[in-house]
Amino acid sequence: MKRLILLQLFILTSLFALGQEGLKSSQVKANLLFLGASASYEKSISRNISLNFEAGLNYGFVYSYNSTFGGDFGYTLAPNLSAEARHYYNLDKRLRRGKSITNNSGNFLSLALGYTFTPIAYDNAYNNPSAVLTPSWGMQRGIGKRFSFELLLGFSLRYDSRAEEGTGSPAIGAKIGYIIY
Repeated sequence: MKRLILLQLFILTSLFALGQEGLKSSQVKANLLFLGASASYEKSISRNISLNFEAGLNYGFVYSYNSTFGGDFGYTLAPNLSAEARHYYNLDKRLRRGKSITNNSGNFLSLALGYTFTPIAYDNAYNNPSAVLTPSWGMQRGIGKRFSFELLLGFSLRYDSRAEEGTGSPAIGAKIGYIIY
């Protein structure tokens, strides 16, 4: 009888532990972006929600056209900071299908608030500091034990306090990260 009770207790404990599997408690990454580099710290605050803090140097390019002056290309290189809340919505589904959630592998919905500082280099491009709000969909996948791939698709709302104007634009991001810990 004792063995049966211990076996049932073991099975229930194992099932409970499997059901509680979730995000990694924290991770620090060095990232190479499609156009730039950054460092990030992701901290889980629940089983499927995390906060991601990032500091980086981003490169951007623009093409503008008007009927008087024609078309012109420009670029900008600017430091930025951001804080992002992420809700990983498919962790259980990944586990049921036998897929890994190591290093926070999963799909997520996020809301990021960032600040882009005055560019350190620019030509014919946007050159004021600005605040940015970006709702997005993303995916993060672990590659081995130390690397990750991340893709984000969203829409950025940018406010420039010097020009007192706001703009909106699509936001697309791709990162390869080295997980430091």
